[in-house]
This record gives sequence, structure tokens and C-alpha cells, in this order.
Amino acid sequence: LAHSLAHSNEGNHLLSPSDLNTLEILPQLVAAGISALKIEGRMKRPEYVATVVRIYREALDRYYADPRHFCALPEELADLEQIFNRGFTTGYYLSRPGLAMMSHQHSKNRGVLLGRISGWGNHGHGRYQIQLEKDLRVGDGVAVRIAQGENTGTEVAALWNAQQGRLEYAPAGTVVELDLPGDPQPGAPVFKTSDRMLLSRAQESFASGSEGLTIPVSLEFSAVVGQPGHLSLSDDQGNTVSVDGDFRAEQAIRHPLTAERVKDQLTRLGATAYYAQNFRAVIDGDLMIPVSDLNSLRRKGIAALEEARLRRWASAGRAGLAGQIREPGAPGTYPISSVTSQERRLGRRLRTRTVLSVSASDPVSLEAALEGGATRVYFGGESYRPFGEWSLENIQQGIQAAKNHGAEAIVSLPRIVAQRETDAYEQKLRAIAELNPDGFLIRNIGQAHLLRQFWGGRGRLCGDYTLNVFNTHTAEALEGLSVITLSPELTLAQIRKVLAAEATAVEWEWEIPVQGAIQLMVSEHCPLGAKTGGGAGQMAAGCSMPCLKCRGSAGLQDRLGLIFPIRVDTQCRMHLFNSMDLNLAAHLLALTKLGLSVRIEGLAHDATYIGKATRIYHDLLFGAARGHDPERNCFATLIDGLEQLSIQGTTKGHLHRGV
Repeated sequence: LAHSLAHSNEGNHLLSPSDLNTLEILPQLVAAGISALKIEGRMKRPEYVATVVRIYREALDRYYADPRHFCALPEELADLEQIFNRGFTTGYYLSRPGLAMMSHQHSKNRGVLLGRISGWGNHGHGRYQIQLEKDLRVGDGVAVRIAQGENTGTEVAALWNAQQGRLEYAPAGTVVELDLPGDPQPGAPVFKTSDRMLLSRAQESFASGSEGLTIPVSLEFSAVVGQPGHLSLSDDQGNTVSVDGDFRAEQAIRHPLTAERVKDQLTRLGATAYYAQNFRAVIDGDLMIPVSDLNSLRRKGIAALEEARLRRWASAGRAGLAGQIREPGAPGTYPISSVTSQERRLGRRLRTRTVLSVSASDPVSLEAALEGGATRVYFGGESYRPFGEWSLENIQQGIQAAKNHGAEAIVSLPRIVAQRETDAYEQKLRAIAELNPDGFLIRNIGQAHLLRQFWGGRGRLCGDYTLNVFNTHTAEALEGLSVITLSPELTLAQIRKVLAAEATAVEWEWEIPVQGAIQLMVSEHCPLGAKTGGGAGQMAAGCSMPCLKCRGSAGLQDRLGLIFPIRVDTQCRMHLFNSMDLNLAAHLLALTKLGLSVRIEGLAHDATYIGKATRIYHDLLFGAARGHDPERNCFATLIDGLEQLSIQGTTKGHLHRGV
């Protein structure tokens, strides 16, 4: 979708990356220790997947056969470009590319340049003349530029040439005429968006199953008069299945069943993932079984083998998951730690009252949250420009301010810590721990493991919604947290189901976000700096840091005119927030009756918003409006006040409609 910078209309598709292409740097990836490559084939046609897998497979085989002389072949690069591209990038593997990584002018398949319109054809309106830079066939797809960033396409139905007349195929360099849609002008670029021959080659690879025959199977058939045909199959992993046909073998009158005929029918494995490595047939006498029954027997056998393989895989997966859940301290799992008895008692006590949590992005907002009546505050994570940095002094003052107001002081950790930042990050964490906060807000799994090394049971570990807790299995795997913020993608019915699970009886305090802009994305790519600041959107590379001048007004504007706020942290990472504020105040009574604590997500908001929102929720939870019916005037007035805080409107998120 199109997104431009708010208030400037800079760019069209600032969040649309070019396609990753690492074919030419495969040797560097292998040398770095990469042992598996992932090809992103979601939302792509099967022909794309087949073509890209083929090219990378062949390239890897060539590399391992002769590493010193490896290079990507021109025809491979051409096929990758032709099958689908929005421009290519190597991402962050070699450098920080900034705007060059994005396909900011055109977010769809651009194809390859075929040529430019040199004039109108000789056979009526809509026909144009082009000198080809690439081969072209009838059946290929083409698109022509009719406006900046806008192409319109068609399939080539016919080609003409002044000397040769009508053509099926024209090589590069030929001047041809063809029909094009729209009203393009001379000089307009024409792109080849699909190649019929390339697509046919890809289709043949998976239609025939020739490239999928990777699993050897052994088949054994037996038949006895009066009994159904019997087929056993076994694979290379020790899976064995047996199936029977539907027809009882009869004495043959003219054409008895032969082993060759049975083999011909039963080894036709077609477009499956199997091929017949061994076959044996035992036929007792001159028997007759219809071909249709043999075909049915083959299909049944393959289906049974598939089921056995999946069942074995699923059992192994469940066993691995069970090991992580039931034995949190076992090697090879990622549980954080055991919950201490002190934390369990604290969890029970806090579950008896509703906690109003507020996350704040700067010291002024933190003070506003405390003045508004927050009973728990999260602060000290990423520092957003230009609002200053969460220094140790600021964090210490925040901890003291929270204690002065009788609130819990929970220090939030950054969502992302790169390898280059780990030493300084760990040093700062140890220093913060010495300030004795009430706990830490964990935003990824590794943070909790690190904290336990020097934090022990001195306070609470709270899990953020970034941990994606959807169920109690996840919570058990994260044993060691005393507060867990549920995913904001859960519906109310799903939340009830989580809370009803027996395992949640006294283990955790559950929290959900009820107000504020939910963070949608955090990215190394900063569109604000990349588009208007230069230097690949990073201070160290010469970015002029426009984030210092916008004072919280930066955002991405979509085609509907809605602005998604951007905050840039001191590591030049972009944090993108939802355009509409979450507002579940009308459901607050139902949520708190479930025993949930609630959070105002204030990272994208200023102190004024946070102060007012916190005061309203405090009144709804603990003040004059507490427990009132939503139809009562006092309640309605407070709800109105929340709506007025959100200029672009509010949303109930996924509470009712789900994902």
C-alpha cells in the first residue's frame, strides 16, 4: 500500500522493500556459517517458487562443487529478474542501504525493460512501435508506463514486423508493432512482466512431479483369491503402512493379473513426493483385480503413508514442546527461570486489585502518568528523539517519583538490541538493577535470561505484549514472569478462555492494553531519515536527523489520509504506531471483572495526552464512576473525554472481530 511522509507528500511506497536477492553473495553467506537459506514464497505464485528454488539449488550445487570459481550465471540473474522483481537489494548483509533498499516509487512487479515506444504503428489506434531490448513472444506479459509510477498491462496477442509480417517470436533488436492498453506517448517505457517460456518451464517442474521425487518408498503387493488386494508401503524413515483394496480377487477367465501389470499401476506415483525404489508382488494363482481397484489401492496407500509421516512429525513436535513447558530448566529450552515464592505471593496479592499501568516515553510523560493516578509505570526503554535520553539519572529520578506516588516502578527494556550494542546494554542494565526498581518489563526472551544472572528474585519480571502470549502454553514456557501482558490480537472470548485455564489459577497477573497507540513495527530502516535526511537514514552515515526537528509530528500517511505516527530512537530505529488509538473504556467493567489489569500504551503520546487519559481511567477504575453502568452520565462523560483525546478516532482493536 502507498505511504508517504505526513505533511510533505514525500515518497509513494516508503514501506515497500525491494526484493531480496543474495545469489551473487552466496559464497559470503556460506563462509559466514549460514547453513540454511529461506526463500520467501508466501503470496507468490507457484511458478515464482519453482523458479527461485531451482536457481538457488543449482547455484549452491555449483558453489560446493567448485567454490573458487563460483559466480552467478547471467541467465540465472535474468530469470530471477523476469519471474518477479520490485528492484533487488542485498538488505543489510553488506551495508545499511537506506532508501536504496526500498521500492518507493512502485510496489508491484516491475518486470524488465523491453524498450521504449518509438512511434505509432501502421494499423490503427492502440498499436505502437518498439525496438526490443529483450526477446518477446506471443503470450508474454507486457506493461507500459502511462503516468509516473503507474503502469497498465496486457498479454501479447500478436506481433508484427514490417519485413516479416505477423510473428510468434521476435528476438532482441527487432523493431515490432504490438497493441498496448491506455494512451501511452512516444518515449514511454514498456516492460516485459512475464515470460511464457519461463512460466512453462516452472509449471512442468511441479506438474510432472519430476523435481519433487525425493522420498524413496518400497512397495509390496499380495493377492489371494477371495481376498482384497493388499499393499504395504515403507519409507526411508521407518514408517510402514498397509492398506486393502475394495475388490475381492476373483479367478481369472482370460487375462490373469501379472506382476508387471501390478507394478505399472502401483508405481505411478505421479506428482507426489515419492518414487518407487523397490517393488515386489506375490500373486497366488491366476487372479483378476480391476485396474480401477489397483489405482484406488495406490491412492489409499500414499494417503496412509502421508498420515503416518505427519503423525510421527507431530508427535516429535509435541514431545519437544512438552519438554519446554513441563521442564523449564531442561537444557535446550528457553524458559526464563522459576518463579520465586516471593513473586508468587506478590502475584496473588496484586490479583486482588486492578492495576492501572501506563507506559511513558520520557520523564515529563512519566510524571504526568503518576499525577494522573497510575499504580504502575513502565519507563526507561527506547529513548525517542528529540525528547532526550533515558539516562541513569533520569531513570533513578523516575524510580523515586513512582515510589513517592505509591506506584510500582518497572523499568522497560528496548525491543531490539543488536550484537554491537550488547556490551553497553548489559553494563547499563547492571547499573539500573542497583537502583532497585520494582521490576523490569521484558520485551524479548533473551532479556529475561540476561536479567536473571544479576537480578535474581529482587523484584518482578513483567512480560510485554511483544512476547506474543496467546495462550497458557506460552505463559508456561515463559515461566519466571509474574506479570504477563496478553497479545492485543486476542478477542474477548479468547481472553476468557486463557483466564479460565486451570494453570493460570495463581501463577500470573494478566494485563491487557486498553488505551493508546499500539506499536505496529520497529525497523532498522528509518523512512524519515532515508527520504529527507540522507546518509542512509543513520546519524553515523551522515543523516541530518530530521527527527530532531519534528517533535513528535512525523508519520506515514496512507491513501485514506490517516497518519501513522513515527518515533525514531537514539539507535536510528523507526517505531511505527497505529493511526487510531485503542480505546476499550466502554468494556472496562467487563475486563476488570475477569481479574485483568489494564494498561495505557503511551509511547506515541505526549504528557498532556497521558495525564488526561490516566486521570480518566483512574476515575473509571477507582473514582466516582467505578462500577457504574455505561449508560450512566458520569461514565459517559469520561468516555467522551477519551474520544476527544484521539484526533484520528479510536478503535476497539481485535476485541470483537479478531485477526
